[in-house]
Amino acid sequence: MAKVWSDYVNGTDFGIFSGENLIAAATDNQMQLTTNMIVVSNKGSGKAVEYRPGRDDGTASGTSNLTYNEGFGFWDLVALKHNKTKVIIKYSNDETGDSFYEREAYINELSRQDPDDETSTMTYTFQFTGEGEVKEVPA
Repeated sequence: MAKVWSDYVNGTDFGIFSGENLIAAATDNQMQLTTNMIVVSNKGSGKAVEYRPGRDDGTASGTSNLTYNEGFGFWDLVALKHNKTKVIIKYSNDETGDSFYEREAYINELSRQDPDDETSTMTYTFQFTGEGEVKEVPA
């Protein structure tokens, strides 16, 4: 059976939330989950390196247009970074019954771009800390 568009995930539907606040005017976002690999090779391992999985890590990042009056934006993120506030990040489409990923994080990077005759934007990266969890958006 041929796939139709409804079988694919629409990236436009996903956002990064700081707590319950959707970061305003996002144009893109991504989540990267990584696992540290521990080298366990020894003299008896032969010619190939051997690994075992170690601790999990990851980030959530994105780009947003800057607005003066729309939701949770640049100055809110500046305050979180300045105060070194740990937040709960939710990577979600926020649709009832759909799964989302939630994890504690700190803002690791925050920048603002103000080009001539274009929309000002910000980019942000949240560094995960602790363990994450896949949950379901409640009804």
